[in-house]
Amino acid sequence: MIRRNRVLGVLAAVAAVAGSLGAATAQAPPQLPSDDLFSNPLRSLHRFDDFVYTAGERKNEAAAKVERLRATLKTRKLDGLVIATERNLNWLTAGGKDNVVWAQRETAVKLLVTPDQLLLIANNIEAPRLMTEELDGLGYRVVQFPWHDAESKVLAPLVRGKKVAFDLPAVAAEYGFDPNATAFDFTPVYYPITPGELKKLRWLGRKTSEVLEQIAQVVRPEMTERDVQYLLQRECWYWDIFPTVVLSAADERFITYRHPVVVGERIKRYVALNVCTRRWGLVISTTRLVHFGDPPPALKEAWDSGPAVCAAMWAASRPGNTLGDVINAAQRAYGKIGHPDEWKLHHQGGMILGLERLYLVPPGDRTRIVPGMVLAWNPTVQGTKFEDTVVVRPDGALENLSFPEKSRWPAVEVSLDGKKYRVPGLLVRPAGH
Repeated sequence: MIRRNRVLGVLAAVAAVAGSLGAATAQAPPQLPSDDLFSNPLRSLHRFDDFVYTAGERKNEAAAKVERLRATLKTRKLDGLVIATERNLNWLTAGGKDNVVWAQRETAVKLLVTPDQLLLIANNIEAPRLMTEELDGLGYRVVQFPWHDAESKVLAPLVRGKKVAFDLPAVAAEYGFDPNATAFDFTPVYYPITPGELKKLRWLGRKTSEVLEQIAQVVRPEMTERDVQYLLQRECWYWDIFPTVVLSAADERFITYRHPVVVGERIKRYVALNVCTRRWGLVISTTRLVHFGDPPPALKEAWDSGPAVCAAMWAASRPGNTLGDVINAAQRAYGKIGHPDEWKLHHQGGMILGLERLYLVPPGDRTRIVPGMVLAWNPTVQGTKFEDTVVVRPDGALENLSFPEKSRWPAVEVSLDGKKYRVPGLLVRPAGH
């Protein structure tokens, strides 16, 4: 009898432990995709299978861009163009990269585009890798020099006495050219984006959206801004995405500051998931916000009225209008919701492609919107932010790259001039969870 009781006791203890483990499992936060690196490494190997971009597609994209540049060289009667920035190297080579140092603006190599040549100017460290892994099949010829020699020894003779433009003023000055007279504006040749760029931007926008949705389900009160920053960066890098901006501010810091860089505050009820993500030299910019428990009345009112401003900016982003027209539309919309001076508190965004914004659009900007232009507007209303990256389609409609139709994020539908606009709303989760 004693032995039987002992056995029953052990069984009861095992059952209790199993029950507690089951309860713990039920309460555990959902796993993030990057957890597969440890729990299911075979599945993680296939994380890029849904994106196929062939070498032929890349070659065609790069060739089309070279053609655009050469047409501009002909129009401006230029003998060549020196590309010295990472973003334009990425752009011209359809995603080729030379980001040995992520934070640098000037590349470690140069590209020289002439009416009949494509040259890579690189030292003996960078040249073999670039020619083999990044520029193979794209028509480039390398001009190589020893790493301990100056680049100018090989580049200077190629541009001396020529009418050459530069995409970086400091490099123009270094080679004795007037930075203003030789400046090259890439904006007219960036757009319309190519079919290849659209394909890549759709993938990048969808993955960025998914990352924000997944992080929104695991963040918790009492986490810090740095914790959220870490999770955002970790999930982005899992997809080989470089998060160039992460503003995971909490509570009053997000409401008070328009660019609240991370300082480590603990989350109480409100947290921002604001990122700019980069891959292939292309950038997606977007923001989502999470509130634990019902938001206070003032914040709720801002979330109720703010989508109208976002919708007004999207409605004005049509071919033939100027970027200044979009700012005018925002100003009118801010006035209608009772915040006429709100636009003065933060920039409203603008064109985007290889930079987080090509520049910040001021009132009165006369740049014409064209099909194939990519825009990222970001109106803010008293503690809210509405930010997504959209492309202007050939029919003039907008495609939201960072808020795809299959997104599970709550949306607000705004009707304006007979059209409906789907604007990301506030995600409200239970208090304390």
